[in-house]
Amino acid sequence: MEAKRRRLSKSADPVTPPRTSVPDGGSPKTTARSTRSATSMAKIVEALREELSSCELEKAQKSLGYLKKKLSSKISVSDFMRSEKSFPTLITVFHESFSKLNDTKAGDSYAAILRETISVIANCCHLSLESCLRLKPANAKVINSALRILESGTRTSWTLKACVLRLIANLCEHKETAMCVVEAPQLVDRIAMMVSAEDENTSKNALRIVRLLSSSFSRYVVLSNACHYIGQLLNKVYYEDSDPRKAAILAVLQTLSRNYARDVGRQLAAGLSADDASPRNCTKDFLALLLRDPTNSLSETEERWVALILSMTLCSFELREIFGEDAIREAVSIEDAFKNANLCKFLSFFSYDAWGRAKLRESGALTIILQRLDETRELDERDVIVSSLRHFIHDTIGMGFLLKHSIFPTIALKHLREYLKNRSYTCTPELKAEDDLSDALACVTSAVTVSLEENPSSSSERLRKEYTTEPRSPSCNWSPSMSSYSNSLSPSPSSTSDDLYSLNWAGGFDNDDASSRPSVGDRFTLSHLSFNEEPTSKKLNKEEQAIAGEMFILSWLSHEEVNHKYLINQEIVSALVGYISRAPTLDLKAARSLKRLARSRACIHQLLEIRFQTIVVHYLLRQPCTLVRNAKTCDRCDKRMEYGREVLREFSTHIDSEFGWSYLSQSLKSSNKQKRLSSYLAGLILLRSGHHRKRFMQFFHPLDELWEYLSAVLKDKNAFEEDRLAMEPPLSCQLLVALSILVTSFPSLSEENDILEVLPKFLVSEDKCFVESQDDSVPTLKFRSKQGALLATVPKDRVCSASEYFRGMFGSEFLESIENRQEFVFDPTSEGCDESDFTNFLHFLSGCRQKRCFSVTSAKRCVSLLYLADRYLCSELSKFLLHPKIGSVKTLLNGDNLQEFLPVCLSISRIDQQLGKMCMRTMLQFSSDAQLTKTLETLVGDSRGTELFVRFLKDFLNRYERAWSS
Repeated sequence: MEAKRRRLSKSADPVTPPRTSVPDGGSPKTTARSTRSATSMAKIVEALREELSSCELEKAQKSLGYLKKKLSSKISVSDFMRSEKSFPTLITVFHESFSKLNDTKAGDSYAAILRETISVIANCCHLSLESCLRLKPANAKVINSALRILESGTRTSWTLKACVLRLIANLCEHKETAMCVVEAPQLVDRIAMMVSAEDENTSKNALRIVRLLSSSFSRYVVLSNACHYIGQLLNKVYYEDSDPRKAAILAVLQTLSRNYARDVGRQLAAGLSADDASPRNCTKDFLALLLRDPTNSLSETEERWVALILSMTLCSFELREIFGEDAIREAVSIEDAFKNANLCKFLSFFSYDAWGRAKLRESGALTIILQRLDETRELDERDVIVSSLRHFIHDTIGMGFLLKHSIFPTIALKHLREYLKNRSYTCTPELKAEDDLSDALACVTSAVTVSLEENPSSSSERLRKEYTTEPRSPSCNWSPSMSSYSNSLSPSPSSTSDDLYSLNWAGGFDNDDASSRPSVGDRFTLSHLSFNEEPTSKKLNKEEQAIAGEMFILSWLSHEEVNHKYLINQEIVSALVGYISRAPTLDLKAARSLKRLARSRACIHQLLEIRFQTIVVHYLLRQPCTLVRNAKTCDRCDKRMEYGREVLREFSTHIDSEFGWSYLSQSLKSSNKQKRLSSYLAGLILLRSGHHRKRFMQFFHPLDELWEYLSAVLKDKNAFEEDRLAMEPPLSCQLLVALSILVTSFPSLSEENDILEVLPKFLVSEDKCFVESQDDSVPTLKFRSKQGALLATVPKDRVCSASEYFRGMFGSEFLESIENRQEFVFDPTSEGCDESDFTNFLHFLSGCRQKRCFSVTSAKRCVSLLYLADRYLCSELSKFLLHPKIGSVKTLLNGDNLQEFLPVCLSISRIDQQLGKMCMRTMLQFSSDAQLTKTLETLVGDSRGTELFVRFLKDFLNRYERAWSS
């Protein structure tokens, strides 16, 4: 064991501490042995000091060798440290021998003594922390001497330098003493230079120091430019797998690149290319590792090298320049290169540089990257590629290539569809409490009245409620009319800096604190609207980052007007609107891109062709909470509607001008019926000025052709099916939604404003059941089922009073009156309801108003009671059900059950006026596209029902039509 320690010391290799440990407490015999050992070694040190003083250098070398043999274990070093004078004396020997290195006669002998002294001190520091701590007070002088030795060049041997580096490495094993080393930056710099030394032992010890410091003092290592010399060493040892320095280099670079990847890459690149004449340059081997066929699995070490290369290539443009254009050309030449994930990542990093983007585009590597983006299902890989492609915003030609000559838009839309399929968010409407309904209705009514009285023309210049109301902020006096027709396609300076440099560049989340009224020069931002739905500190997951990055690229493409004709197509616009409407969080960058497209004056004809206004209305303005009567206000839906109104106003500004009117009028005169109908709908939605509305209604009579088309579709089953399959949403639904613009534009004309102030007498409940408590002296009527079971016994007088049918039956000379008929049999088929609904009806006829006797809790029962009220001429029940304030129809009627109420409206002539208005309003204002289609299906093939339906719809919209065109 002692011989092995000697051999390690002479070669300046680190000494491995033995596994044995010093016991906490020992026997007297052990203590005595330790004392004798300490005394013996103290005598050796004193003798060494005397021999050095008397210049007996050979004896001094022998004493050092004997002492070195003694201090070969942790126990012996511990015994040696018991003496207070031994270790300081050894330090003194170090300084004396160092001071006499330049002695012309005995310089070599002093150098040998110094080397052995350093070796002994290094052994002590390696085996005992106490030795390191005792050396600490003298560190300044020791470190200065070590620095002078390392700087001495050829005047000192490589062996002495290796010994000094080994001593420093042992000091760096402990964080307490490593601080003294890093506080001497010149020493750290010199150690870094020794990494690429010609002597292998010197290089190993220097690299060991760098590895030890990199874990806790990585900043000092980076500042010393150590990676530059590691790069030089790497060119030498990368081809020798048996050299332990290769594994140490990998560990050092991985540790340093965690926090300083850019600096490490820069220094490493300089080191790798320091000697261009050298035939050895491991960058080619790095590239070969990346180009390897992905079917051949890599070893664990090779995978670590690949990960390191990718991380540093990402952060260091110097390293990318070393690989150069040749790396891109070699990558492109490989067959099926897009199947190699590491290679595609590597190629994508070249997009960070201007020359790299140009080379990727020209060589075809960009197509390979996009193919990989399309194929991969790994979210981390997708995020890396998309983040790299984001830098093409600095390359106008490259962005044009992505849009016009690549599959990027198709890939982005595919990913967006997959994301929305799994992460789509649909708001669940919540109904208001009954106490809130009357207050809300009163506020709305009063607000509308004041608005119309103060500015009677304002309602005709705006689209009210869900569609194009002005922003609610009273301080926001900006309007799209302030925008010029020219396309200012660059964002505001603040918007640009946010897009490129903010941490939330992909998500586009705006802070509430930044919400303010936009200036005239900042018209592309929506900063005056509060769109925050989640804190900006929320970290996006990988899929959200990738989707937001792709939307960011599409958004940036919209800055250039020449790109608009490629972006404005049905698929891209629908996807953007769907993303804005259905994504869990509103992405303002995608929203702004849609607004820029709406402002594109040069592409008005394309926007009209793809029915841009229909897409915005159906998917942004018709949010779930707005399609439910008496639903609570939803911040999420309100934000999207507010933005939808902004977009629609921008587009309307172009259409509602002489320039836009020329395009619209050409479409209105088209011989293509579908195109002409779509133009009619566009005119109803987008025209705002009075003179354009008048010309539109007087010259083209759009409603007449719309009525004709709707009638034709509903009367023919095949035509309805073709309409349903031709587009999404069907043209019949688009027609009804466009007509709803007329209704929502003039809330003051609503029939719901005619509210009765005093409740009728029949609405006052009486705490008594007239069916159960019968007086034998009172004439009654009995109603039985077909099986003979008694359903109810009701007072005859009350029934005749409430029902004109029974009053006429028993008040005239009909057969029932002549025969004094007192029992009736209930037939569910002829009555069109079940026994419970009919019994409920009998309770109402008897005057019962308690909930346990008479209640309307479902649409089915409400429909049945409407039929019974008409059949038995009970006007009180009809008025009760159709009361505009507390009526059951108003409470229960919605888009889901409209198909049940509509047949009642069409078949009952006595109450069609009030019920028809409620059904038409529900259809136009509170029904989704799917509900509209389902409702229209009930009319398909029914010519008479279709005619009645169209007539009701005409009558309902008549006053709105006059107001809109006036």
